[in-house]
Amino acid sequence: MSVIALAHGQINEASITIDEIVFGTERLAALTTGTYSLPLTRESSISARGPEEVENLLVAAFMDGPDFVFIPTPKPFVFYSDHDDWITFYSNTKSHLNRIIEPMASHGYKLVQNWVREL
Repeated sequence: MSVIALAHGQINEASITIDEIVFGTERLAALTTGTYSLPLTRESSISARGPEEVENLLVAAFMDGPDFVFIPTPKPFVFYSDHDDWITFYSNTKSHLNRIIEPMASHGYKLVQNWVREL
């Protein structure tokens, strides 16, 4: 997770929006204590401020395994992650994309070229 969080320097803020809950949201729900009175559902959003909170949010999201969209600030990229452990990065420039792909590849993540996510 820190590979993503640190790829463009520090990510100051981020949010995730849940697309689908497949397994559970125990870790994510723990981050929202006092924020939500309702259980997390599709289209629930959780925000984090500061690098440590952003990393905690990513760890919880990856461990709970919902399908979700991650939007950092600043926004050099966004990504969609699903419960099958696929992450699809979107960026408006190839250089922003390369700045995330290269560190992830060096940490053992597999890059799949020209893959298209069917929504």
